[in-house]
Parts: sequence; structure tokens; C-alpha cells
Amino acid sequence: EALLNKFSIHTAADFANTSEREIKRLLGKAGTDLWHELQGTPIYSIASEPQLPKSVSRTASMGELTQNQALIHSHLLRHAMRLSKELIEKRLTTRNLIVMLTLKSFEKQLMSAMLAHPTADYFLLADAAGKALEEMFDFAQSYRACGLIATEIAQSRSDDFDLFQQPEKQREEKHLKLLRTMHGLNQKYGNNVISIAAAIQPPSSGKVRFNYPLLECI
Repeated sequence: EALLNKFSIHTAADFANTSEREIKRLLGKAGTDLWHELQGTPIYSIASEPQLPKSVSRTASMGELTQNQALIHSHLLRHAMRLSKELIEKRLTTRNLIVMLTLKSFEKQLMSAMLAHPTADYFLLADAAGKALEEMFDFAQSYRACGLIATEIAQSRSDDFDLFQQPEKQREEKHLKLLRTMHGLNQKYGNNVISIAAAIQPPSSGKVRFNYPLLECI
């Protein structure tokens, strides 16, 4: 603002009436873009609806090299919960889940699992991740990281289920209600106050009053 005032540019009209060359000299590309906008030439596009992400991922190092399939599975379950939480909060669903394993050599192995219908349900994501791990895991390899990548992202809709999937719809509605309640309690009382029993838990950053493992019962 001080720079513009120095050159007698005090208002938007002053800015628009200044030559493009002078604005570029003073403020560079950002200033030139703004100058064009004030001239009526659109530079910045306006979206009437928020754009959906191409993917949503939850991946992390396991902090060690391991050949323990159960340990990797517990990490994937935690990623599935974190992924499900974000999808639920943003009212999104995924139709395709990619499971990623990183070897000791840093080579990445990927397997795609097409889901029966668009979903944000932790239990479906965890089941798909577990089945993919069974196919991918090699006892001769050591692994350093793993994760999940959700693709084919869409807005959550009530018509994601067809007429023949009503039992699945009712079951998923119960799951999502449970998950929303769980996330609400964790937000109110602290992360991992309620957690999935089989999922690995991150180190605690502070004391919590209580902690209840949530058993995976359907």
C-alpha cells in the first residue's frame, strides 16, 4: 500500500487508470493480473461448485522395516479409519481404493480394489485393504511404509445404492452413524479415546482420561 501511495495510486480507479506497464514494473505478475481484472478481463476463474479432489490419501512410514504382515495390516486399518473420517467429514465417497506398500528398497507396490458401490464406510475400506494385503504380501520382502489412496471421488448421495442393495444400504447407514458418533467423541474428549482395537495407535502426546477400544463387530 505504501508503494502504491508513493505513486499516487490510492483507489481501485487510480489502479485501473495506471498503465499496465507501470503496474507490472511496480507489482509484477500479481499486480498485472489484478489490473486486467479491473479492466473487465477475467483472469481468475470462478467455480460455481467446489471442485472434487482427484484422490484422498493416507500414507505413512511405519517407522521400521518389518516382515510382519499383521503389523502392516494394523497400520492399514489406522489409515482406513483416517481416510474414512475425512471422507465422512467432507461428505465424499470413493469407488476405488488403492493399497500401497513401500519395500525396503523404496520401491512402491500398488494394488487397486474396486468397491461394490461408492462409500466412506471404514468397515468396507478396511475389508478391501485387508484382502489386497493378502494378495500383495511377500514374506521374503521387508516393508517400510504403507497407505491407502481413494480415487473416483464423488459427493455422497442417497441414491448410491440400487434397488437390490437395500440390505447393504441399511448396514452402511448403521456403520456411518456409529463412525460419526465415534469421531464426535474423539473430537470432544481427545483423539483415540475410542479406537479400532486391531488398528495400530500413534504415540500419545498427552494424558487422556479413558480409552475404550472399539471392537469390530458387525
